[in-house]
Amino acid sequence: MEQEIVSDRLPQLRDGREKGQGSRDVKVSVIIPARNEERFIGPCVKAVKSQDFDDYEIIVVDNQSTDNTVKIAKNLGARVIFEPRIGITRAREKGRKAANGGILLYLDADTIIPPSYLSSLSRFLEEHKKVVAVSNPYLFHDGNWRMNTYAKFFFKGFFLIYYKLLKVFKIPKVLFGPNFAVRKRALTQIGGFDEQIEFYGEDVDISKRISKVGKIGFMEDVCSFTSARRYREQGTLKVTFIYFANYLSIFLFNRPYEYKATSSRRGANCLHKPRS
Repeated sequence: MEQEIVSDRLPQLRDGREKGQGSRDVKVSVIIPARNEERFIGPCVKAVKSQDFDDYEIIVVDNQSTDNTVKIAKNLGARVIFEPRIGITRAREKGRKAANGGILLYLDADTIIPPSYLSSLSRFLEEHKKVVAVSNPYLFHDGNWRMNTYAKFFFKGFFLIYYKLLKVFKIPKVLFGPNFAVRKRALTQIGGFDEQIEFYGEDVDISKRISKVGKIGFMEDVCSFTSARRYREQGTLKVTFIYFANYLSIFLFNRPYEYKATSSRRGANCLHKPRS
């Protein structure tokens, strides 16, 4: 059973139906792949609608949902498009092709951004012209204190030191899957997402490839919230190991640790995230 989102950890959310609608030229396209995410899609979309920044659109990419995900997204004014091939990279790629914005912000359906996120993102990219992709730290809106202590240690301690080492050895930084932004021209230049990757490793793959056309930034003072469901199901140590193994495998061998081709039988039923 999924834990409920802990509302007192989150910014105040409002409906905001007047914002983020239509297919016009905008600065930021917020792309949310979703498959059977009726428990999370509402808070995710509402958080985007609560921004202090108006120049955006919301695109929810429905990946064969059988619950109320599409209905909830449409009722909140999001633009919904359909991707029949199940898989996070295929849904993200569908969003890229449909987007009108020059900046693409990819959110997992269980991720919630603070009200100043889009304005901070826009300002960061305006100030750092050579940056083509950016992500930021996150905590868990439904995680216990141990999980959030782990996340704080990772981002505020280990990770910032690690980033400094990457800079010394000229190794590209890594984007984080729950939410990251890319300049659309840069993503188009590298051919978009690798649709053969089902789930694990797709964020590392896009980091490695997009770093060839520009820099990857990190907004360390902006924090988002995402679900801890994957860590509850598989355990923190196992998930950490899988991420680290994929990181090394992609950078050393150009393929994820758990690589699944598009035609694989298991891949045909792949979910966006392991679910309990």
